Amino acid sequence: MRKITATILSVLAFGVFTGVGATAVFAQKTPAYTALAEASVAATSPKASLISPTDYSQYLALKAPSDVTAHKGNFAIADGTLIYVYDNVAKSYLCYDGHTSKIAKLQFDGKGNLYFSDNDCSIYRLSLSSLQSGTPDVQKLDVTCSTFLIEGDFLFYTTIVVQGTKISAYSLTSGTATPLVEGLQTMNTPLCYGKNGLYYVTESEEDRNLSVLHVLDPATGNVMPVTTVSERISSMAIADNLFCLTSKSGDFFAYNHTELYASSLLDDVAPVFTAEKDFGAICAISGSAYAIHGNAVKQFSVAKAAFTDFEICNASASPHRLNGATNVCLSGERLFIADDGNARISVYDTATSEFETPIPSTVTSPYLAAYGDTLLVSASSTAVLYNLSEKEYGEEELTLDATKIKGNVIGATSVYNRYYLLTDSNHCYTLRNENGVWTYSESKKDLNSCPTALTSDIYGALYVAYDNDTVYRFTESELLSSATGTKILEGLPTSTKIAVDYDTNLYTLSGNALHKFSASNDGYYTETAVLHPHYDLVKDPAPRLASFAFGIEENESYLLYAGNYLIQTDELRLPTVNPIPVGDAAEQVFGGNAASFELVTVRTDSILIEFDVTLLPTATEFPYVAFERCEGAKTALKIGAVDEYNLLIVAEANGYAAYLGRISDCEAIAETEYRKTYTSEAFTGYLTNDVAVYKYPYLTNLLTLAQAKRDETVRVVGEIGLLNYTYYEIVYTTATGEVRGYIPKNYVAKFDGTPPKVQSMTLGETRPNDDSVWRLAYILLGSGAICILVDFLLLKHKKNEDD
Repeated sequence: MRKITATILSVLAFGVFTGVGATAVFAQKTPAYTALAEASVAATSPKASLISPTDYSQYLALKAPSDVTAHKGNFAIADGTLIYVYDNVAKSYLCYDGHTSKIAKLQFDGKGNLYFSDNDCSIYRLSLSSLQSGTPDVQKLDVTCSTFLIEGDFLFYTTIVVQGTKISAYSLTSGTATPLVEGLQTMNTPLCYGKNGLYYVTESEEDRNLSVLHVLDPATGNVMPVTTVSERISSMAIADNLFCLTSKSGDFFAYNHTELYASSLLDDVAPVFTAEKDFGAICAISGSAYAIHGNAVKQFSVAKAAFTDFEICNASASPHRLNGATNVCLSGERLFIADDGNARISVYDTATSEFETPIPSTVTSPYLAAYGDTLLVSASSTAVLYNLSEKEYGEEELTLDATKIKGNVIGATSVYNRYYLLTDSNHCYTLRNENGVWTYSESKKDLNSCPTALTSDIYGALYVAYDNDTVYRFTESELLSSATGTKILEGLPTSTKIAVDYDTNLYTLSGNALHKFSASNDGYYTETAVLHPHYDLVKDPAPRLASFAFGIEENESYLLYAGNYLIQTDELRLPTVNPIPVGDAAEQVFGGNAASFELVTVRTDSILIEFDVTLLPTATEFPYVAFERCEGAKTALKIGAVDEYNLLIVAEANGYAAYLGRISDCEAIAETEYRKTYTSEAFTGYLTNDVAVYKYPYLTNLLTLAQAKRDETVRVVGEIGLLNYTYYEIVYTTATGEVRGYIPKNYVAKFDGTPPKVQSMTLGETRPNDDSVWRLAYILLGSGAICILVDFLLLKHKKNEDD
């Protein structure tokens, strides 16, 4: 009987303490944080860089290039009467414009001097250092040529005379010329140099439509034919073991040099690479060849036996180049570019500095808006919503056309997974995701003014510019109703785009300038700056700022110039969520043992800035992690304040998160709603587990005041509710004195867990007490009946198991 009774008590005790223990173990989980390696530091002076093209050497608007040459990272390109020279040190192009005749051919020598010939068959030497100094030194050589090639200390050139074409060698050191080959029956022959000597081309004696490739040993004067070519060769170059050539018809071929040299007919050798149309002159350096292609210079990789994305041009269809782009939009780490000339939306990852797969689109001059894994592309009476998730990337989620859209779209924006379109007839269309399906609704505002631009801020407010040079701010409900909103600006310059930063300052694109209007305390906006950002990066005679975009996490804005050039800059000095000075926040949170806190309600739609509290003690700026918008009101623990922000702790499913929340977005909860202070009700509690005493009702080792052991006592003096647990405010005595802190209520029991003391009882007295005797009998009989019943149940259970 005693064994069974003890078993029952053990089971009951195990159940009670296991429940408490499970809560305690979960509560003490260390919160997981994604810490940044170091805080960002605001730039002290404006800086900018190219995104598309990705390199300054590719940033050149060419009109009719005729030749290209390269030397130690420097490029020289002939474009009509102009010569562009890329300075690899200055990272920019120099231009020599002092020539009147069209440039035909150019090449660097080994010292970096540039030689060029023109249509007058003259040849000149241009000192690169003199061009860099701004006083070009050009010297004419005593040579007449139709084309030339430099190898070592010799300039090989061709001259057309009555007897035919001849090839000569001109010594760059002595200035003397030596004939090498004469009487070639060809009007012009391209030259290139390889390990076997000087290569040139003549017409076949049997068929003038065929070309014969020869190699000349300049040292001996020996000439031997290499192979016959069915194409008329216009240019050729040898890059490592690849022989590259272009035909008169504009096709490009790359052959294995060894196979070509061993073949009597080039048609018997399969090219390793071919490309058709619009190819011209070629030059080669180690590992690469460069070819004129239309109005561009393209790079050919020997290792890949293919053209790369590197192009020197005005516009391109390669993945990282733009062609007639009209608009940009930034969402998170993705920058979307309306790449109209390439009939696509280009997608640039700002975190990896790489272009993603573009999205085909035929919508021209569109308005772009994005949120999460969706992108809205709209213009005129068309709107297409694309899915950008990994599996459905580029698929259409919803398409609206002129049968559904009234008027012409003048702007689109996103407000946290909702999209808004506004037309010039004051019709507004809202796109929402309802249970995984995108739907739209329509509303109409009765206004005399015509809207011209639409945007939104991070807090969810919508801004509309009108043709009467005003800007109004609306809440989402106001925009969709008859409400007129709040007028915030008059005298707006005619603008093609508007945007709002983190501090709700307004930016407008007007002409080639950005106008900044700063928000004042009375809610009205005044113009504070007119910016003409980074014309110096745009090598265009008439640079045109087509669009701009920025976010709130980084002090970077993106400028789209001339439809083809994309620049990243910090010149706008944007306010951001990162960085924010720490001030005395660390002292407020970690200093001393006394804790000061309150509970607040963070309102719906407010912005919370998450930071890594583990790095706070040594940080000068809050270690930024991410920002989020509250989709519903949150109860938070306020443990400090700095400038315009509260320091908040929010309990989440996997631990805790530390946030900065604007003071204006937090409403204090009355202390009577969450705090009970025990006065006469204070009691001694017994700990059911080992537990830390925390400075705040926030379970983190960073804020531990003491470690208490199971079965020790604490003085319970209060209670905190409304958080993830109910907490006791306790006083705990350590070897060095008392600490006052917080532990979850489930850690404390009023009963110390020991059996009650044995009390003696007299069963017989001078006056018999029948009630007491019978009560004792009932108790004993009742206990016996319970024990017998339990024995019966256990034996029955054991019998069933045996069966």
